[in-house]
Amino acid sequence: EESRYPGLDLTVGEEDLFIARYLVPALAADDLHPAVYGLDATWRRRRRAEVIVGDRAVVRHVVGLAWHCYSGNPSAMSALHRLSPRLAEIVSECSTGIAPGPPAELVIAAMRNWASTVILWNLALDPAGGPVQPPNHGCPHCTGIVSVDERTHTVSDTADYYELGQFGEFVQPGARRIASNDFVTDTYADRKLGVGYTTPGLDDIAFANPDGTYVLLVHNSASHAIRFAVSWRGRSFTHALPAGATVTFMWR
Repeated sequence: EESRYPGLDLTVGEEDLFIARYLVPALAADDLHPAVYGLDATWRRRRRAEVIVGDRAVVRHVVGLAWHCYSGNPSAMSALHRLSPRLAEIVSECSTGIAPGPPAELVIAAMRNWASTVILWNLALDPAGGPVQPPNHGCPHCTGIVSVDERTHTVSDTADYYELGQFGEFVQPGARRIASNDFVTDTYADRKLGVGYTTPGLDDIAFANPDGTYVLLVHNSASHAIRFAVSWRGRSFTHALPAGATVTFMWR
C-alpha cells in the first residue's frame, strides 16, 4: 500500500507471513528472543487483529497485540482479550496533537480495556513540534513529553509529562487493576470529529500495588467541575475535580 511518509504498510496476510517465516526465524538464528507484538495499528483495525489472533501459525510467535490511539473504540482491546486472554495488549503509540484526547483519558480507557502498557510518542520535540520530514503529513501539531529548545539549550516539561506522572509515579510494576465504578462509556475516538476516548464525565481506574498500597486515578473530561465520593471498606471522603484535571489518591 502507498504510504504518505517513510514507512512500510503490510496487509494482514503479509504481516502474518513476515512474522512467522522471516522475522522470528531470523531473530532465533542469532539467538535473539525479543517480545514480538502483532498489528501495531489503530483500534479501528479490530478485524485485522482478529485475523492475526486466529492464525495459529502466527499467534504462537507473538506475545500480544500493539495498538495506536488515533481512531476506533478502545473496547476493541477487550474484544480481542475475550478471543485470546493469553495475549498481552499494549498501546504502542499515541501523540498529543493528533490524539483524540489527553494522556490521562487515554491511559484510563486503555487500561480498563486490558492494556498493560501505554506509550506516548514522541518523547522529545522542539517548541515547534519538530524535527519532521516535510511535507508533514504524519504528525502536525504533535507535542513531546518534554520540549527541547536548541536555541536556548533548555528543556521544559509538557502537560503530557505531568499526566503520565499521575500514573507512573504511583502505579508500580506488577500492579493489578481492581474494580471501581465506571461513569462514562467508551466511544469511537476521532480527533477530527471532536470525539474523545469516552463520553464526557468522570473516569477512573484503581490498582493494587505489590507493596500493599492502593491507587485510584480519576480524570474529569467534562466541561465543568465534578464532585464525587471515594469509599473504601467503610470509610469515605469527597473531592471536587476541576474540568480537564486529573487526581491521584494512594492509601494502605
